Amino acid sequence: EIVTVFAREKEPIRADQGLIGQVLVNLAVNARDAMPDGGKLTIETGHESFADPTPHQFGTLAPGEYGAMIVSDTGSGITKEEMSHIFEPFFTTKPLGKGTGLGLSVVFGIIQQHEGGIRCESKPGKGSRFVVYIPAAKPGDELPAPSTEEAAGTALSQASTILIVEDNDDVRQIARDVLSRAGCSVLLARDGE
Repeated sequence: EIVTVFAREKEPIRADQGLIGQVLVNLAVNARDAMPDGGKLTIETGHESFADPTPHQFGTLAPGEYGAMIVSDTGSGITKEEMSHIFEPFFTTKPLGKGTGLGLSVVFGIIQQHEGGIRCESKPGKGSRFVVYIPAAKPGDELPAPSTEEAAGTALSQASTILIVEDNDDVRQIARDVLSRAGCSVLLARDGE
């Protein structure tokens, strides 16, 4: 079951939409994998205001306004020992061939790039809850006008054919959907053969 709880008031954040989408996909795929017999995935949005520096998983958020995205599941949960490693590249609890250990390290890198933070709460058998904080947009924040290189890249993508080779069915389909909406012709393959 997938449940969404979105904040009533939309608070814009300073973020790259595609990268934040990647954060959501990676957290949702991990949640799905933690619930092999089914369960409940909840995706929420909200707004947080911090008056003082606020600790998160691996750092401190500066005082200010933040958009929050919460992804929680009713899955197997994360042990204390695993918790200290979950954002490390190539760390995985999945069986060989079932995961690369890159999902959460990519999530962490994207959040750091956006000057945000992440907090994870979990107990074995009780599911997991990830809270992502991204700085809110400030008055006067505007997206920069696309450079001529970006404009050329957009025009190129609309005339491009892209081959996606990905063994995860869900990731492959999401990538296809995103690229198709951008105007690309997409070919899919499960593996190198």
